Amino acid sequence: DSFESVCRAYSDDVQSKSNGGVLPVFAAGQMVPAFEEAAFALTRPGDYSRPVRTNYGWHIIRLVDRKPLET
Repeated sequence: DSFESVCRAYSDDVQSKSNGGVLPVFAAGQMVPAFEEAAFALTRPGDYSRPVRTNYGWHIIRLVDRKPLET
């Protein structure tokens, strides 16, 4: 199954579940450290993280796109 369909079926995150697990673009300092560390370690769109545990639960992160920093 696709990542999106698995997220819709099994995710506990009310905000991202309905759109296939996609989160809004975020920068350093906007998420909890363990989540950011795993997310920013991904380098190629389509890459997945290992399961990451935060105080919000377990996460598997898929990199959709990287956006350059604005000046």
